[in-house]
Amino acid sequence: MGIPAAIPLPDAPRGKSRAAGSNPFMDWQPLVDEQSDAIEPALEALGPKIGMGNKKVLHYGTGLFSLCAEYYCNHLHINLVLVLVAAYPSKYLSPEPHLEITAGLRMRVIMGMAKALRITPWTPIEEVAELLRDFTMARKPAYMICMFGRAATADGAKEVDEVLSLPPNPGEDPARHTLSGILKVLSHGTKDDKVKMILDLHRRHFHKSAEELRNVLRRAGVPANTLALVETALALCVDCRRWRAGAPQKSRCP
Repeated sequence: MGIPAAIPLPDAPRGKSRAAGSNPFMDWQPLVDEQSDAIEPALEALGPKIGMGNKKVLHYGTGLFSLCAEYYCNHLHINLVLVLVAAYPSKYLSPEPHLEITAGLRMRVIMGMAKALRITPWTPIEEVAELLRDFTMARKPAYMICMFGRAATADGAKEVDEVLSLPPNPGEDPARHTLSGILKVLSHGTKDDKVKMILDLHRRHFHKSAEELRNVLRRAGVPANTLALVETALALCVDCRRWRAGAPQKSRCP
């Protein structure tokens, strides 16, 4: 499915009238040629995988995710954590259940048709919460790309890099222990693979508590269903169980 060439951009929500300026996402800007020339082929390649009215979740390491990070995040010091792509959507795409909506989360949208893709500014998620709930497109765009990210800090980025850097054990595949390999397992692996990876991260980084490790993984863009496995993984730590049994004070592991 290629990108149709005659689908207009959406305007007002059906059944509602909004005051001018009440929708932060109405401040559209056209994509510059260089960006449009790169984004359009990526969208066309994804087209057959999405299907009419459906969406696709993109995590760290995929082609379109990398383009979004390069063009719209890195120079603005935004950590991109999730990208959603949809064909002919009737609503803006909510990050839930793939990503928790928390303070500091921001959203940016690319929408339109071939040769007419436009983009919104980065907007705090709380300013568009109502739109995510009840905005209905009067005219559906051919494609929508919704980006979700958080402002990066030097200390936070360093911590993510340090935690998500595991030298492979003897006999293990080195590719699974690169940053992209770790995030691929944590995003798309089986439940057992995710639990094992979380436990490895915990053990090799001074037995971080569940809260500390979950915060680092959240900043790296790990999906919510994986974050929910942190306590399960840490409960398997033999060293922490031994410490809890023999030490007078509580281990750092919950």
